[in-house]
Amino acid sequence: MIDLRIWRTALLAAPVALIVAMFSLQQPPEPVESAVSPDSFDSEAAGTLLRDMNQQFADPRPGSEADEAMAQFVQDRFEAIPSAEVAEQSFDASFEGEDVGLRNLLLTLPGRSERQVALIAHRDVADGSGAATSIASTAILLQIAESFSGTSQGKSLVFVSTDGGSIGALGARRFFSDYSERTLLDAAIVISQPAAPEPEAPFVIPWSTGDESTSAALAETANATLSNETGEPAGDPGPLTELMRLAIPTGLGEQGPLIASGLDAVRLSSSGELPLPPERDTTEQVDGQTLGDFGRAALSLVLALDSAPSPVEHGPDAYIGVAGNLLPGWALAMLALAMLAPVGLASFVAVADAARSPLQAGRAVGWVALRAVPFGLAVLTVYALAFTGVIPSPEFPFDPAAEGLGTKGTIGVLLALAVLGAGAFLLRPLLPPPPSVVACAAAAALGLAAVCGMALWFVNPYLCLLVAVGLQAWVPAAAGAAPGRLATAGLVA
Repeated sequence: MIDLRIWRTALLAAPVALIVAMFSLQQPPEPVESAVSPDSFDSEAAGTLLRDMNQQFADPRPGSEADEAMAQFVQDRFEAIPSAEVAEQSFDASFEGEDVGLRNLLLTLPGRSERQVALIAHRDVADGSGAATSIASTAILLQIAESFSGTSQGKSLVFVSTDGGSIGALGARRFFSDYSERTLLDAAIVISQPAAPEPEAPFVIPWSTGDESTSAALAETANATLSNETGEPAGDPGPLTELMRLAIPTGLGEQGPLIASGLDAVRLSSSGELPLPPERDTTEQVDGQTLGDFGRAALSLVLALDSAPSPVEHGPDAYIGVAGNLLPGWALAMLALAMLAPVGLASFVAVADAARSPLQAGRAVGWVALRAVPFGLAVLTVYALAFTGVIPSPEFPFDPAAEGLGTKGTIGVLLALAVLGAGAFLLRPLLPPPPSVVACAAAAALGLAAVCGMALWFVNPYLCLLVAVGLQAWVPAAAGAAPGRLATAGLVA
């Protein structure tokens, strides 16, 4: 039986860790301000350019003729800018089962410093016309690039028209991986769906596809800029949402893989994080006021980063916002250990006390581990079917609404469920444990969960924190369930 006194005593480490975490709070960096007004952004010219491109290149699916025609149009506009340095990145991809050729276009305007700021917009769209999304983003990109014609700036500005942005942010990935001067980049600003009707916060998307955060100063600057231009709050996700984003990193958009690769980036969106529905991505739905607001915000952000004498302050590698401060990731990792250790200690002591011999303890752990085998087999089946292409495995980040299992995928899922059912039938996971291990089976289950949690801590301590909080409920349940064979089996299951 688990001794709850040991658990409660060890759990005193959690308040201590919480106090240390509170002392680790940091003031967020101040937003970077630009001394230059973004009034040089011509929203009427951007709107006219948007309409012209939409007439010529409507529905620019990745690798389509419209996509290639728009790429040539962008290249011609880039090359018409004085002192422009234009480069191209070509690569292959797959869209809707077809092999397609894609290409990024890069325009570099040299500055007085070798440091660089990137402005990124993708041309393609997987669904919809692209009027309020990719075409609008490209119009803003071109308008801002041309506004710097004949001017002098502190840093080199890199304007990137990516391809494959709607299929796993392929263009942004290829840009950063192949860009020879990526170590000189201070930050990247991604323009995304900037002309949506009825704008919806959050307007700034800072999420990554990894367990790290973008620059705190960059995020603060982007939020302040968007709030100033739109007259509305840019959005405040709250600490729990930010913790979930670190624990389960699923940032949509081109900023996600850039942050995961080590480049500070944010995405500007007039319609939140999710892609704009196709019925709202039409010429009729384009909002000229929103286009102007987000165009000026993007230009203002470029000017602010250009005026900064050095890369903007990053702050902690990972963090969440708490009461207007930043709680660093190491404090969250420490709190996870403080929550997990009492569970492991209480369970290990209980197994040692209940088992008559090391052999009995080993049998209990083995019996518990076998209960997880059906689920492990099902997961391995899913991975194997995804590797062979039976179950779709799109490059992340992707639009969840645009992906489906299809016939083969449905068959694959049913096959995985069949493997799960067969494993459960053979191993009978709900069958009560044998009398030789019933005394320590519940504690062994809790101990094995604590060991798995510790392994998870080395991979993602933020997800481990959520798991550790959940395991606290297991301790009293295991303490009360230990004498009963059927209850023990239910706890393990």
